[in-house]
Amino acid sequence: MNRWHSLPAQVYALVELRPATVLLECAKPGAAEPWTRIFTQPTRIIAANQPTEIPRLFAEIEGAVAAGHFAAGFFAYECGGCFEPTAAVRRNPAPGESGAPLAWFGLYERCYCFDHSTGAFVDGDPPGMERCATGHRGQEPAAEALLEAEFGLLEAEYAERIAAIHEWICAGEIYQLNFTVPMRVRTSATPTALYSRLRGLQPVEYGAFLHTRPGHRILSFSPELFFQLEDGGPMRRITTRPMKGTAPRGRTTGEDRQLAEWLRNDPKNRSENLMIVDLLRNDLGRLCRFGSVRAESLFAVERYPTLWQMTSTITGEVRPEVGFQQIFRALFPCGSITGAPKVRAMQLTARVEPEARGVYTGAIGYFSRQRTVFNVAIRTLELDGEGRELGRQSEKSKDKNGAFKGKFEESKSKFVEPKSKGEELDGGGENSGGELDRQTGLQFGRMGVGGGIIADSDAASEFRECLLKAEFLTGPPNRFPERFSLVETLLWREGFPLLELHLDRLEDSAGYFEFACERARVRAALVAHAATFASPVPSPGLSPKPSLELNPEPKPESSQFPNQPPRPAPRKVRLLLGPEGGLRIESEILPASAIQPASATSTATKPVCVRISAERTDPRDRMLFHKTTHRPVYAAAYGAATEAGFDDVLFLNLRGEVTEGAISNIFIEKDGRWFTPPVECGLLAGVFRRHLLETRPGIEEKVLYPGDLRQAGAVYLANAVRGLRRAIIDWEN
Repeated sequence: MNRWHSLPAQVYALVELRPATVLLECAKPGAAEPWTRIFTQPTRIIAANQPTEIPRLFAEIEGAVAAGHFAAGFFAYECGGCFEPTAAVRRNPAPGESGAPLAWFGLYERCYCFDHSTGAFVDGDPPGMERCATGHRGQEPAAEALLEAEFGLLEAEYAERIAAIHEWICAGEIYQLNFTVPMRVRTSATPTALYSRLRGLQPVEYGAFLHTRPGHRILSFSPELFFQLEDGGPMRRITTRPMKGTAPRGRTTGEDRQLAEWLRNDPKNRSENLMIVDLLRNDLGRLCRFGSVRAESLFAVERYPTLWQMTSTITGEVRPEVGFQQIFRALFPCGSITGAPKVRAMQLTARVEPEARGVYTGAIGYFSRQRTVFNVAIRTLELDGEGRELGRQSEKSKDKNGAFKGKFEESKSKFVEPKSKGEELDGGGENSGGELDRQTGLQFGRMGVGGGIIADSDAASEFRECLLKAEFLTGPPNRFPERFSLVETLLWREGFPLLELHLDRLEDSAGYFEFACERARVRAALVAHAATFASPVPSPGLSPKPSLELNPEPKPESSQFPNQPPRPAPRKVRLLLGPEGGLRIESEILPASAIQPASATSTATKPVCVRISAERTDPRDRMLFHKTTHRPVYAAAYGAATEAGFDDVLFLNLRGEVTEGAISNIFIEKDGRWFTPPVECGLLAGVFRRHLLETRPGIEEKVLYPGDLRQAGAVYLANAVRGLRRAIIDWEN
């Protein structure tokens, strides 16, 4: 993967500070089109609050695009009722009462494009970037900020609605319905910090951060393309890529491949996907030249940090006379978030869903003369300044038409309207966030989550899938760190003895996390760094402060031949690889006590002393399987152990199985046989562990328990720097 440059933090601050600014961000490294677009300082803002205003909105957009300008903004899901009045979409609260329009767009004279492959804006920075100092409060990290999300239905309530949908399917009214549930969100983070954090957890091609008016933000982390229209003169090519089908990520690359293959071939997910493909082919047939609509690919699987998604791609050639409004009339809302048949599914959705969706499952994007692109606004969070917190649904019943109804408990907290209510082109200040409680500093918002329900959908499985899709928002910060680096710790002894094994592991984890990694470049950087070791005395800046793992530097080895220069001392080399491919290499001379015999399978004469950690690790935690800078439990336990005089600390998982040490893998010798815990218990596949398994065929992988350690003839710790060391376990401490 080529080097990827992230968007400068000042861009997010610009969105935060300037109302009517729209950021459409491609944050997925390796994307085919690595462009992020920002629109700011509109010449005009247009919005539609009533269905009758939609034709006027499109007329103004068509006029602006014809003049070479741009229009960027959103359509709410309820706009579908404007294009198909019989769809009977839910409209609560009534238009105008909440201040949330059906559609909102800014008209802009130009678009500012950031190229992630070069790390720069193509034609200069957007205006106002210089004012967005790094000290702006919106850029403060959100990792420690409060972020709570509550599912809008209990599982039993969810199952009740799935049962109703199954009745409609059995009656032949529909064959798929995309049922969604709102989630209430409460956070102490600013919109900018929250967007930055969630963007790091869910890097997608079609993300968006909109500041439509003071007090209102839209944070979208959508991986789904609604449509892309390319106007190449006589040919107008349209592409849509519906996303339907979900599977969780594996913990390792091997598990990942298995789950991806399962999703690709699963009959239920393929059936859901194919239904929507057929629906969209029919929709495109209303716009395109006869015979031009075709499925370019079916059942492709795409990887995201928390899940796998299945997509299919459909294309066609749009007829010359077709305008933007006709495109939306035919396609909106996307069939992947309605069901099929579309109109009847939308009618029934209004009966089974408890409230209007808003921007969620609508569309966010831009119009231009050369290209028009919109996402399907899934995984989209609205922070709105209406002064109310939406609580969990507390009342449910059916009205006379059989529709579910209910109201949401409202918080009694007082909220403050933004001071800059009338400002159009500049703003910010302390009240420029979403729903803000002045007493607690909390902001409130909501996001929807859902999935396609077909005849053989299981309510419990669908409920779990909803939680999986929301996991980037609801998952604990330690499980999904916002930013981290991959690590390799190597022994240098006039060369790197296990270099290729280290590079194998680095490449594997880089591929899993989608980090940019060029093996040849990493190898060359290590060789270049080692070239500075010619002198046994470190040059200034080459030896960082001692780490927890090592004692202070000893004097370098002296040569027994006085006429020859001293041999360079062995070193510990630490390499860090960042998400965008940046490298950092540190090294320090190994103390004499850590230098092992040259034979990789020899053991030290003096045993090391270890203890058992009281912390239990979760074998479902994927971070345990990759060597990264994010190891908070291990770092804390190791620091406490070394301060108490121990050399390492051993861990058990939640099942009581032995896993590994903080800096070592574990081996035991019992009755002449060697054993080590399997990776599936939740441990790092260490480089030296792999070396021993490959060079000592008699070693077996076996689940071990504390009793096995007590009964073992010998316990060993192993890592690539210190080699194989016999260990004594202090069972009393």
